[in-house]
Amino acid sequence: MNFNLSFLAAFVITLLLIVSVAWGKSSKALNNNDFSLSGRKANSWRVSGAITGTLVGGASTVGTAQLAYLYGLSAWWFTLGAGLACLFLGLFLAVPLRQSNVVTIPQFISRYYGERARVVASFYLAIGMFIQIIAQLLACGAILAVLFDLPLWGSASISALLVILFTLGGGMKSAGNIGLVKMALIYLTMIVSGWYAYESSGGWSVLKESFPAFPWFSLFGYGTKEGLSDLASMLVGVLSTQTYLQAIFSANNEASARRGALLSAAIIPPLGILGVFVGLYMRQINPDLESALVLPIFIMQSFHEAFAGVAFATLLIAAVGTASGLALGVSTTLKIDLLAKMVRHTESLLFFRVLSTSVLQSWTGVFSLWGCVEQPSVSRFYLQFFFHQPA
Repeated sequence: MNFNLSFLAAFVITLLLIVSVAWGKSSKALNNNDFSLSGRKANSWRVSGAITGTLVGGASTVGTAQLAYLYGLSAWWFTLGAGLACLFLGLFLAVPLRQSNVVTIPQFISRYYGERARVVASFYLAIGMFIQIIAQLLACGAILAVLFDLPLWGSASISALLVILFTLGGGMKSAGNIGLVKMALIYLTMIVSGWYAYESSGGWSVLKESFPAFPWFSLFGYGTKEGLSDLASMLVGVLSTQTYLQAIFSANNEASARRGALLSAAIIPPLGILGVFVGLYMRQINPDLESALVLPIFIMQSFHEAFAGVAFATLLIAAVGTASGLALGVSTTLKIDLLAKMVRHTESLLFFRVLSTSVLQSWTGVFSLWGCVEQPSVSRFYLQFFFHQPA
């Protein structure tokens, strides 16, 4: 695609802004406790930033608009489920988890079920997050490939490099700051997009005339069983993923942990409604689009090039930030639950932490490239599983 200077400048400046946040003063002279838990000094906003910065990614933006284009309001399940999971976390789990004074979920499990359960839990948690990282890298690669006509292997490699930079920038100490900046940009993009789509569609009355009540305005438009299954998946996923609970562990006290989770519960669900408006509007004016391209095409057709540059950089960072947060969770689990038993010196642990994260991202990049280039069916599987994209 050909873009003018204002698009490219806005795109690059936005990326550099967020990279500078990742590698700012907060990333200097980190020790293991800083890298893993921000020294347990995170306030409620940083806790929320760390949660939402990872939880709100491609599925909350591109994926929601895509699913709304196909099914309507049922696209809201992902962000609604994420918000309900954070609400449950804040009301019932944040305080006891923070009081436990642990670093990882397997560490918490070992208090009740022993060390063998800790090792098994760390293995399965790492595998689960690893698969999600690959899906986010595929999303990043697709954005870069579409924007700049790059081969998939090149765009996936750039995406893997971006995730490494964000992950190693400052660990949990910078994750909260990055999450807040990322959420501000995502909200800017989605509020402008959602409002413009709503107004351009003719408002609520016209939308109701354009689409039948079912399935387009039902939360169970693609099936009751499927909707409840998505909700259950979000609840279990959020409450059992290291990265989200690591944000709780990093809070400076129990009150901050609880407020951070409740802030996340309030912030995330409205993004889904904004994405639904975009999906419905694009269905209204062009029912023959490739669904995965609904939000990118909407942005390119509707806004000035400079804002489009900011918006596309934001969509890229949304996926990169999610992958980075998940990588941070994987490396923390590896360090605390496995490497700590083999390496005794704190300085060495941080070195191995950085090394394990880099190796993790390198292998993730390899699997992404294999999925994109050598095994297209793998790419289709990830898109179908994580973004409801038909294979």
